[in-house]
Amino acid sequence: MAAKPACTVSLCVKFTFRASNGARVAFAANVLGARGALLSALAHFFEGDRWGAVVQGGAAGQSLMAEDQLFILMQAGMHLTAIRGMGAPEAHICYERAEVLCQTLERPLALYSALMGQWLFSLITDRLSVTMRIAKRVYALAQRQDNATLIINACGTLASPLYLMGDFEAAYQHASRGVQLWRSDTPSKIEEIASAPVVICLSFKALCEWHLGEIDASRTTTAQTISLAKALGDMYALAEALFFATMLGHFERKAAEVERLASDLIDLSTRQHFALYVAGGEILCGWARSVSNCAAGGLVCLENGIKDWRGNGGRLFMPYWLTL
Repeated sequence: MAAKPACTVSLCVKFTFRASNGARVAFAANVLGARGALLSALAHFFEGDRWGAVVQGGAAGQSLMAEDQLFILMQAGMHLTAIRGMGAPEAHICYERAEVLCQTLERPLALYSALMGQWLFSLITDRLSVTMRIAKRVYALAQRQDNATLIINACGTLASPLYLMGDFEAAYQHASRGVQLWRSDTPSKIEEIASAPVVICLSFKALCEWHLGEIDASRTTTAQTISLAKALGDMYALAEALFFATMLGHFERKAAEVERLASDLIDLSTRQHFALYVAGGEILCGWARSVSNCAAGGLVCLENGIKDWRGNGGRLFMPYWLTL
């Protein structure tokens, strides 16, 4: 895509800044599902097809300041992650460029969000040892800022790879700490982070409870997670909650519940353009159908879902999917 004329860039700046401000961006993205439209507007700020290459200037008075470039990179990274999946390389490039600007501008809160974007990419595509290194950076930065919201989210970033490495006790401790902080402080969401921090903590707390033999507690936590995500009106958080709830349904071999939850996940993620979670829902729905006297149809659904998951850059859970 060629660089747009300065007047077009100016209009896009006004539109994007207004549409992406405060509650309005939440309404446009979560209620209207207009992430694609927001992303199309943001595309005008980048050179060619390179999402990380922000247009540097135009006619007199039309050049973008470093603060504006940072805002655009963060917004692009967030919507690219939601639409194209956590493994989207374009989002990763945006977050890497944003990290450099954060350091230059001395913006620790924006740096936190940029690192979170890199952590998401690493979680879905990279070795867990790499993901843990980023998670530790996120946690250290959150502690330095002494911000409860950041610490809650950082607890989730540590709990996730620890769970995936099989250290359920340590993952449970970090997830539980995040939930306890949320209950005592109820901090507000950070706009640059795609999901409500406590939803991830609750999701991994439920997963760890199941593996540690606390089945009833796991079911209760799962129900609370979905209810909270709905109450927050955060569609990405709700997709995450439904995804992990569906996995837990599979752990318990509850095919009917898995198919119901997976269908809800697919419907929501299709409306909101969450490609990775559409694929995850298809995989789990395929398993449910395959054990409910529809083996052939279920297998096709499973294979298509795995293909789409891979197509969105996902390496995470691949051994699990192939086992199904």
